[in-house]
Amino acid sequence: MPRIKKKRGRYEEVRAERRKKKADLAGSNAKRRRLDDGTAASADDEQPETDDQLYFEDTTPGLGVIDNPQRPPGDEMVFHGLLDEDEQAYYASVNAKITANDFEDADEKSAFLDAVYRESRGKEMKLASSQSCSRHLERILRVSGPDQLRDFFQAILEGLTQLVQHRFGSHVCETLFLESAKHVTSDWKPDVNDTSAEKSSIASLFLQAADQLQQNIGFMLTEQFASHTVRALLLVLSGEPLEDPSAKNLLASKRKENLGSWAGEQTTSDAPRKVPKSFLKAMSKLTAAAVASLDTTYLRALATHSTGNPVLQLLLRLELVHSDKGRNLDDKSLFHRLVAPDSLESPNSEGAKFVLGLTFDPTGSRLVEVLVVHSPGKVFKKLYKGIWKERMADMAKNDTASFVAIKIIERLGKDELLEVQKAILPDLAILLRRRRFSLIKGLIDRSAIRELDFKPLVAAFRSVNSEDGPSLLQRLVYPATVSLDKEESSEEKSDLHGSLLAQSMLEVETLGGLVRENLSSMQPEELVPIASDTIASRVLQLSLTSSTTPMAYRRQMVPKFYGQLTTLATSSVASYLVDALWVATDGLHFMKERLAGELAAHEPELRDSYPGRKVWKNWSMDLYSRRRGEWEARAKGIADTKEGAEVKKTPIELARQRRAEEKAKMQQQESKPLVHANA
Repeated sequence: MPRIKKKRGRYEEVRAERRKKKADLAGSNAKRRRLDDGTAASADDEQPETDDQLYFEDTTPGLGVIDNPQRPPGDEMVFHGLLDEDEQAYYASVNAKITANDFEDADEKSAFLDAVYRESRGKEMKLASSQSCSRHLERILRVSGPDQLRDFFQAILEGLTQLVQHRFGSHVCETLFLESAKHVTSDWKPDVNDTSAEKSSIASLFLQAADQLQQNIGFMLTEQFASHTVRALLLVLSGEPLEDPSAKNLLASKRKENLGSWAGEQTTSDAPRKVPKSFLKAMSKLTAAAVASLDTTYLRALATHSTGNPVLQLLLRLELVHSDKGRNLDDKSLFHRLVAPDSLESPNSEGAKFVLGLTFDPTGSRLVEVLVVHSPGKVFKKLYKGIWKERMADMAKNDTASFVAIKIIERLGKDELLEVQKAILPDLAILLRRRRFSLIKGLIDRSAIRELDFKPLVAAFRSVNSEDGPSLLQRLVYPATVSLDKEESSEEKSDLHGSLLAQSMLEVETLGGLVRENLSSMQPEELVPIASDTIASRVLQLSLTSSTTPMAYRRQMVPKFYGQLTTLATSSVASYLVDALWVATDGLHFMKERLAGELAAHEPELRDSYPGRKVWKNWSMDLYSRRRGEWEARAKGIADTKEGAEVKKTPIELARQRRAEEKAKMQQQESKPLVHANA
């Protein structure tokens, strides 16, 4: 057997180092503990008391070094052993079977999972801390029943404090919390044949977990791995929906591996969950313990800490939501210690300076958004008048503060919104150039809700549209000028937020005219690439189907698609425009007949493609080919009912009907006898 070629030097040491990095001990705190000289300390090294400090990045000036809260006792990670090759192969096969959903019925699936848990008995901690098999365990937990989740929860409860700080075990704990939360209120019936020790309910296990983590909650706020697990536990105890997008953003980053999006078994609901009253008490105790263990300086520094900020967001949000928007909070609460609402009237107060600094901070601005959305009305008015009112124009142009400005606009009244509109509109060209589309969209949407006059907005957009360079629609959407062949794609791509802004403009009659002017000035060969673009096509579709679209615009636009229907209908994206043309031709029956005739002439091509078959069905083309009279009735708006057919009236017929009703009403009033006062 040939000998392996070894490199000269420290070859064996390098190999040993690589093995060490790949081991399951990656969750050890030794990788995160450092000495003053910057060298890593091993798990067995004794740390001097003066070195027990946290080093924050991007914190407020003067708050760079902050004392770390008391570390939990027995912080050294316990090594639970490694899984052998046979065990790893077994759990890999279990993961493959669950992923493929290779079960005949629910009973077979339940029996299979019972066998897996029997095989895992006594190896729960080893399995949860395994680099490869912990992912398999997460998938197993996602399909487990309440009894199986309860048994696993009880098995790891004793070592929960250590497990939530583990690199891989923390994700297992988070999955266990979220899955077990779905069965908190379900009744548990113990097995009469089970002779083991008395088992606890899932609700009591959550309370025990909260009590166990409460002792070290201050340390876990900034612990690299325990932080997201604590957030999951707080969310479960609060009773808030687990599938809410804002809650998901607080739980984990976008880079986290999603193991639950398979087989279509995951159900989503944004309704509040029913939880026992003891959960809310446990959440309050956990929140109070987290805040009480830290001083105000440390709490404010956490607002700009990448790990501590998401926890602060959740703590502040839960505190405000569950205390009637802060009305029942005392001076020891997180809200009062962070913001100091009583001192906000002075712009030079510590609270005002703190909020202003966070507004322009990439990390801290997210906490300010929570404050804007959930703070009491009186506090918000103080914040707006004292801090943000005079800076709204600058905030709108800033990369970070613009997101805070969007949330502020959503809470403003009519008069304040009018002032913001006057401050922002002079810089509309700059905002469009910097692509602040979400802010402009929010301003338009709130102006429509508050019923403000849109003339200033129209004038500002027209001034931008009259400038030399790209048209308004190109500034907003940047449509990809590409052919339907994916190989010939352009580097220029459409912008989602710009498309959403254009759609909001189309919902307003006066602003929608600006977008429709740009579309109507385009030639058919320019409209086809727009219709074939995933994002830009929605603007074109809405321009034809919106309730604010005039008949003259539809009469002008529909003929531009003559001769292009086959290309559009066989495209997975542009086929939606063909469906929209059915609605756009209401009241224009001769155009609808022309389009249907073009589709019928290319029936083989449409039936050969999946989008084409959908268009064929949506246009009722089988009815067009076989029973033309019924298709004509449906195209004109006749609803097929058993009682009879009702014709959908055209706009001119509706106008005649209104005129006849008004005339009859006037004649009825004239025919009434006059009643004298002396009668």
